[in-house]
Amino acid sequence: MHPCLVDCFDNGVSYAPSCQLLHQVQKYKRGKFAQFFAIQNPTDDLMAADMEVETIKNIFSNPEIFSKENAKKGKQSESTLEIAEKVADSHHLFFSCHGSFDRNEPLKSGLQLYDGTLTLEEIIRYFNLSQCSLVTLSACETGQVQLDNTDEYISLTSGFLLAGSPSLYVSLWSVNSLSTAILLIKTYENLYHQPGKFALALSQAQIWMRDTDIQGFLDWTNQCHLLDTEWREILQYCLEEDKATQGFCAKIYQNPYHWAGFTAAGKGE
Repeated sequence: MHPCLVDCFDNGVSYAPSCQLLHQVQKYKRGKFAQFFAIQNPTDDLMAADMEVETIKNIFSNPEIFSKENAKKGKQSESTLEIAEKVADSHHLFFSCHGSFDRNEPLKSGLQLYDGTLTLEEIIRYFNLSQCSLVTLSACETGQVQLDNTDEYISLTSGFLLAGSPSLYVSLWSVNSLSTAILLIKTYENLYHQPGKFALALSQAQIWMRDTDIQGFLDWTNQCHLLDTEWREILQYCLEEDKATQGFCAKIYQNPYHWAGFTAAGKGE
């Protein structure tokens, strides 16, 4: 069996859309990681999105969470969007919502908020992330680019890098909401113990997802200090159902679909 990239590099794997963008983000000096701003399940149809945001926010002392009708773009002026003003001072942005990539018109790609799509065009035009250390796009297709176009600048990844964030977590395909939530919770648990090691934290979580059996996941739910009682019980209920049908040794997330869809982009740390 051939090893995966995450098995070959001890410090993790990260991706850059181009050498020019990588050179630019390497100049960014970001040391703060305290101000957390999240968009949580604005369409109210992603239970796992609620679980991941409400768990990950426990790392931060004063998280700011916008959900449902509050998770919106807001009014647009000549110089900004309301959401652009809200995220400008944040050290970390987390979007947990639906996403899509438009291959015909990439600038219309975006993240689904309560009052419409936050498009790539709006991100490039209005966002100033000069205080930001990391953006997480927990949504489908947020890391895709036009495969028939050699210019990879036109993507959500490049949009957030150009806006000022040196590092991102993005998805390469339409991901499963529950396995994504588990993967990102584990990633942030790793970040809690290894601050700033964005690429490494994700790679470690991916290997863990691939190699852990159901009993291992159940043991983890009891040990993870970020999970509150409600989400721990819900997650354990789902795992117990799998255990009853597949056995405690089954590696239910071994398929790369569940763990390989996310990548670290930009500096990676």
